[in-house]
Amino acid sequence: MKIGNLIGGSGGSEFDDSHELSLIYSDRCKSVKISWSADHLESVCFVYSTHRPGLVHGGENGRYASPLREIFRMNADEEIETVNVIIREVPLQVLDMITKVYNDVNVTIIVGIQFSTNRQRTTKIYGSSDGRKIQDRAPFGYTFGYARGRSGLFVDALQFVWYEKC
Repeated sequence: MKIGNLIGGSGGSEFDDSHELSLIYSDRCKSVKISWSADHLESVCFVYSTHRPGLVHGGENGRYASPLREIFRMNADEEIETVNVIIREVPLQVLDMITKVYNDVNVTIIVGIQFSTNRQRTTKIYGSSDGRKIQDRAPFGYTFGYARGRSGLFVDALQFVWYEKC
């Protein structure tokens, strides 16, 4: 197993699909459900080959569903090999609970995402391409295992775990 870098910011709460879905080594990602807006990746849901449904990360677990959404389905012999994540700093007003004053802060969030597979299929960029692109690629002999990261109102950060091919 190889673990990629955490890409994005520190907002939201941690998630770990392997732990929360009790994934085993043979479980593979079958599809990815994505929703986005013009300025952020609202939610992402990796669906694995288990009989349990995937978990929605971001959009307060799906409650703020954007009309911009799509499902990227993979064929039986297809696996994610590369993920391009686009991040950007955005201004946010945060309420100071003591002074009751809003403060302007900049936070890093994910604004777009793109997947490429071992069958030379590359998705469009879901979300915005306006930001800094960071690529995470499966090391030689590895493939996408599962995702973990941070989310709340939207997808704050993603980290990809790569499994050795059997």
